[in-house]
Amino acid sequence: GRNFEARNNISKMKNGDEVLIYHTGKVKAIVGIAAVLNDPFPEPEASDWTAVKLKPVRPLKSPVTLDQIKNEAVLKNMILVKNSRLSVQPVTKAELSLILKISEKK
Repeated sequence: GRNFEARNNISKMKNGDEVLIYHTGKVKAIVGIAAVLNDPFPEPEASDWTAVKLKPVRPLKSPVTLDQIKNEAVLKNMILVKNSRLSVQPVTKAELSLILKISEKK
């Protein structure tokens, strides 16, 4: 089933927004940045759903794992920590800035 909270988050995206790419496999980690290429549009196969097109921008210097995020006091309220199963979620500027700093440290 599709998650309506994820759909609502997609509907708030705008052309030019940056998004973080998060892998959910064995190693759960933010691995890169992509750009939104258009404003949201109805998904062709499911007209009650919303979609955007993404373009990869760059990988992070080093992946930032969920464990690293959980160990940062500033990030403890991040939606990723509270609801890691939500497939599309907003990230604040402060959260983005700290994630990029963590990625650069290694």
